Amino acid sequence: MNRRQLAFIVTLNAVVSLAIAILVNWVAELRRPDPEELAALVTPVSQVILAATPASAPAVGQTEPTSAPSAPQPEETPTNSGPALTGNEEIYTVQSGDSLSSIAGRFNVTVNELMAANKLDNPDFVFVGQQLVVPGSNANAQSTQNSTSSAAATSTPAQQGVVISEVTGGGAAETELILLVNESNSAVDLRGWTLGREGGAVYTFGSVNLFAGSSVRLHTGVGESNSVDLYWGREEPAWLSGSVVRLVNGRGELVNSYTVP
Repeated sequence: MNRRQLAFIVTLNAVVSLAIAILVNWVAELRRPDPEELAALVTPVSQVILAATPASAPAVGQTEPTSAPSAPQPEETPTNSGPALTGNEEIYTVQSGDSLSSIAGRFNVTVNELMAANKLDNPDFVFVGQQLVVPGSNANAQSTQNSTSSAAATSTPAQQGVVISEVTGGGAAETELILLVNESNSAVDLRGWTLGREGGAVYTFGSVNLFAGSSVRLHTGVGESNSVDLYWGREEPAWLSGSVVRLVNGRGELVNSYTVP
């Protein structure tokens, strides 16, 4: 082989090697991913984080104050403001042992006036704590000796708290009845107490213990007495219409009085 042939072979090999290198490089370039795609693959997607911005950040070195728990608000207690006053009235709160007639007698008004002022339908029903308007009442009412209203009671400043609640059936011994009610908070011994009318007969109580809030009935006629009903044993009536019944304690003090309707 001469030199010319050898040079040709070397040149041909060089050309082929160069062509192969170019081809390999071209294929490699084709398979290489685009830089932008690589950046998209590598770069993480940023997440949006919503954060509440505090109204004011504490200064460096200061401790963020903690808000004190709010004090519990007291519960509103419904109040019973009672009936509205429109004139010369007074509000009375019903106590244990009260009846509408006893309240009317205490304030020198009639039961009908009390019912009208408070829009009541049943004269026999009142409850403890109920507030009643007493129309045209007078806390310092005069005694019934000078009173002209019927079915009215006036009390002196006696401490016993026993009142004449009502007098019914006046004028007939078999129907006459006086109801006494203990409106105090303690028992009262009626021994030696008397019930009578001015210029009339007088009934004297024996051993009768009237507990707080309880009552006793005194019948003018004949019957068998017990702890609730007492019988005078009279054949003639004792309580005439318009007469004043007087309750006097054992010391001779006027406790309560009542005008028979």
